[in-house]
Amino acid sequence: WDKGRANFEDKTFSQRQNKTRIYYGRPKVEGSDFNGLSTFYGTSFKDYESSYGAIRKIYKQESNLLVFQELKVGQLLINESTLYSNDGTPTGVVGQRNTVLNDMNYYAREYGIGNNPESFAVYGNRKYFIDAERGAVLRLGLEGITPISETAMQGFFSQKMSELLLINPKFNAFGGYDIYNEEYILSFETQVIGRGLPGETIAYSDTKKRWTQLYSFLPDYMCSSMVRLVTFKNGEFYMH
Repeated sequence: WDKGRANFEDKTFSQRQNKTRIYYGRPKVEGSDFNGLSTFYGTSFKDYESSYGAIRKIYKQESNLLVFQELKVGQLLINESTLYSNDGTPTGVVGQRNTVLNDMNYYAREYGIGNNPESFAVYGNRKYFIDAERGAVLRLGLEGITPISETAMQGFFSQKMSELLLINPKFNAFGGYDIYNEEYILSFETQVIGRGLPGETIAYSDTKKRWTQLYSFLPDYMCSSMVRLVTFKNGEFYMH
C-alpha cells in the first residue's frame, strides 16, 4: 500500500544566496562510462572574497579559470597551487592533487566587471569588458589589465556610464569581437526610462591602438564566436 513519497517539514528552511561561492562536480573519467560532472556534494565548493562583490562571469582559460567579480578580477588555479617568494610575489605553480579549487590570485588593477557580464568578449589572449562604476573599458591580456578607454576617450566613457547608471543601474552594454576587422565592438543599449538616453555602438582596434568609429547599428543582443560576430535585432539573426 503506497501513500506516496514521505514528507518532512523543516521549520528552519530558508533561502540563501552565496554570491562568491563556486561549486565543482565530480570528474569525468576519460576512457570509461563514468561521468560525474553533474554530481555535486554539499562540501564541494569554495568561497571567495565577498568585499569584491558578486561573481558575475567565469571564463575557462586552459586549465585555469578567470573569475570576474563586480569590483575585481582574479585567476583561479584548478588542481594547482601558486608558490610565492618571501615578498609575496608569485614564483611558479606546483601541482596539488587533493584540492580542486585553490586560492584566488587577483590582478593588481582595481577593476571588475560590475553588473555587465554581457560586455565580455574574447579573442586569443585578449579579453574585453567594462567597469561602469569606474567609467572604464578594459582589456585583460598577458600584460594584465589595461584601461583602453584612456586612449583619448576617457571623458566620453566616464560621462556615458555615469549617465547610464543614474538612469538605469542595470543597463546593458553588449560586447563582441569582430575578427575580420580586428575590433572589439561595444554597444550601449538605448534607455527609455526617465529622460532616456540614446544607444551607441563603438569600436576599438588593437591593431591601430585606438577607438576607430561609431556604428549606426544598435543590436538587441550581441556575442562573438571564433568564426563570426553574431547580433540579434527585432527577432532577426545577423552574422558580420
